[in-house]
Amino acid sequence: MTSAAEATESVTPRPRRHLEVGVFLFFLALYALSGPGRIDMIDGQYRFEVSWNLVESGRPIVRDVFLKARTGLDGARYSYYGPAASVAAAPLVALGYVFGGEDGELARFLFSFTSAVFAAGTLALLLHWWLRMGFSARKALAWTGVVGLATLLWPLATSTFDQGQHAFFILAAAYTGSRAVVEPNCKRWALLCGLCAGGLLLYQLTYAVVAPVLAISLLGERRPLDLRPAWPRLAIFAAAFAGCAALAGLYNTLRFGSPLDIGAIPGHPGFGNPIVGALGLLLSPGKGVLWFSPVMALQLWSLRHLLGAKPVLAATAIGVAACHFLLIASMTFYGGDWCWGPRYWVTTLPLLALGLPYLQFGSQARRWAARTLVGTGLLVQLAGLSMDHQGFFFAHALPPWFWTDTTFNFRHSQLAYRAHELRGLFTGEKPARTIPFRPGPYAALPTYCIFGTEPRISPEWMKDFPVFYVPRPWPLWMPRLPEESQPVPVVPAACVLVLVGALGSLQVRRGLRMTPPRAAGTLTAPDPDHTVQP
Repeated sequence: MTSAAEATESVTPRPRRHLEVGVFLFFLALYALSGPGRIDMIDGQYRFEVSWNLVESGRPIVRDVFLKARTGLDGARYSYYGPAASVAAAPLVALGYVFGGEDGELARFLFSFTSAVFAAGTLALLLHWWLRMGFSARKALAWTGVVGLATLLWPLATSTFDQGQHAFFILAAAYTGSRAVVEPNCKRWALLCGLCAGGLLLYQLTYAVVAPVLAISLLGERRPLDLRPAWPRLAIFAAAFAGCAALAGLYNTLRFGSPLDIGAIPGHPGFGNPIVGALGLLLSPGKGVLWFSPVMALQLWSLRHLLGAKPVLAATAIGVAACHFLLIASMTFYGGDWCWGPRYWVTTLPLLALGLPYLQFGSQARRWAARTLVGTGLLVQLAGLSMDHQGFFFAHALPPWFWTDTTFNFRHSQLAYRAHELRGLFTGEKPARTIPFRPGPYAALPTYCIFGTEPRISPEWMKDFPVFYVPRPWPLWMPRLPEESQPVPVVPAACVLVLVGALGSLQVRRGLRMTPPRAAGTLTAPDPDHTVQP
């Protein structure tokens, strides 16, 4: 840390905006280009179906006869997912509805970018927060790049799973809570904190266990801690959170007659052994976060530095992450399959990254270790993006609820199997045909999700479908289809995203040029928003 005089040379608002906009545009383009350009999981198909019907008829219903759903009080069919993910995707689906055909191919293509928008926004917010905390522009940009490229955030940003969206709201709640402590208009920021935390309930009601812990951010960093000034902020947070909870309950009541009835199909295995879940999430070859996101080791180590500099912020991050970890570790499906790695970790990943800029690597050995973790993390994410995730599960002839076998993730490694898949990409046999591209009820729609088959025949069955044997990013697999089957013209669409990414890079460069040399370099300044008071 530098002296207080150097705080005056921290990044000013105008170049800061260029940096933040540039990061958002760059990562939005990167995530969109590296995404599948299709609905990669049946969970996403349900959310798209609700979003499509919201746009078309204004009702959050399920009309697709191939999607299982429960019949509501009004006789319509509803999914068991919360409305937030479908509402968040509605603008993209509306664009596809207006400019695409009735088959919904353009709408599904655009829907697949929903998490890319939120993940890019998460990185822009993370950069903004670090710059406000007084870290130099280059250091903040470097760590933003690490989080955006070398962690599980990247694969989840390209998926129709919605953990990338959850991560945005958790980080936004912690940020607005910290702003409520120092801003004159603290009520507005406390209200936003409550809305961001409560909004998670509109994704999943289980966040009622996790989201209230975000109120810790409203306490401030005064030493010794004085709770009296925080009570008005906490009351506003509670009111906003309760309003969101009431909205989620009303949504369920109107559909199924009870605020806690989400419409889940009975029989799904729920709670399991938390010890098995904890070991599986941390260390197992199949779902261990340290294998799939090695940078997590740096994130966890950095929390001790964050705890010394900002105890309340660190308590927020640790408390939220601990509650979330205990929740998912207690589930039989703690890995969140069928997906790449332990996707539930992504929910708290950006929040746990807040302490990264505090890390100092004085010795050559420490610098080498940090670079190794970052480089390995980047390679792992590139491997995850390379091919479809579900091929691993079909090749092993797994039943739908295979995770009830508590030893599976300790006996198998999706990451190790990816090396075999990549080798087959270049040397193995591939299906001669291109249509149907993927298995499912609508053979002519390549952007529709994958449907499975009987586990006993799945290893041979999957050999008939190119989706399992071609690169996953849409600019690489889509040209293999006949032009009439492509949801968008591949080259023009890819060029538009490349231009967006280039514009983002130019904005970052402009922001660095406008930043004072000392603020742009390796020095850091004291946090102007969280001055420690005796």
